[in-house]
Order: sequence, then C-alpha cells, then structure tokens
Amino acid sequence: MFYYKIKGDCLRYLSEFKTGSAGSALDAYIAGSEVASKELLGAHPIRLGLALNYAVFSSEILNSPDKARQIAEEACKAAVQDLDQLDAESEKTARLSLKLLGQNLEMWEDELKWTGGRPSPADIGGPIMKNIPKMVSTVPAVKVGGVSEIDC
Repeated sequence: MFYYKIKGDCLRYLSEFKTGSAGSALDAYIAGSEVASKELLGAHPIRLGLALNYAVFSSEILNSPDKARQIAEEACKAAVQDLDQLDAESEKTARLSLKLLGQNLEMWEDELKWTGGRPSPADIGGPIMKNIPKMVSTVPAVKVGGVSEIDC
C-alpha cells in the first residue's frame, strides 16, 4: 500500500506537466486506498498520508473539490475510531495528518462557497489565499489521548 502511495504521488507530480499521467495516478491512489482500508487502522499515519495526498490530487489535478472533501471526510471518520490504538509517536503523526486534512477541508469548503467550484486563475490571491493564515491559526488543538478535538 505504501508502494501505491508513492506511485500515486510520483505520477501526480508527473501529471502536472505531462498529459496522460493523471489516470495512472488515480489508479494507484485507488488501489492504495483499497489495500489501506483492509490492512491498516483508520488512524495509521501511512493511511492518513495516502488519504491526504489522494484528496489533494483530486482537488488540484482532477479539479474535483467535492471528491477531495469526500476522501478527506471519510479518512477523518475512520481515524477518529482508531486513534487511541496507536503508540505515542504514531498518534502524534496521525494528529498532524488530521490537522492537515481539516485545514484542506476548510479550504475546499471555502472554495465551493466562494465560487460554486474552483476559483479562476484571475481570482488567485483573493479571499481563499488571504484566509489561509487565519485558517491555519484557528485550527483547534487536538487533545492527546482523547478524540474530542479533532478538527475534521
């Protein structure tokens, strides 16, 4: 499954300048997600990293913030159930991934509210870009050992 994550990531970067790579990246992310959901806890850092990268790929490369939100929300829900089963180091990494997923969810939500979809290139630097520092600073802290304050 880690192989699929790395393969998806490499093909995602390739698809930014070479046409035809997005489909292969999507296949790798889907395969990795299927394996991860069967083999790893929902809060496992590798599973969360895969979900984060797959969601970003869906938003940025496939231009599908709705799909990105779905992936991120499902990952957060699965992680909340298993967070207390991780060792301290894995829990710390998982919580960081959850925070990043939450920040992206908020950004994608803002994009959808702002334009009904993705912003046009002329709008870059508008409300979304101006709100990123505020979004990052207002994400609530996540309590260690508890599940009550996860931000996604």
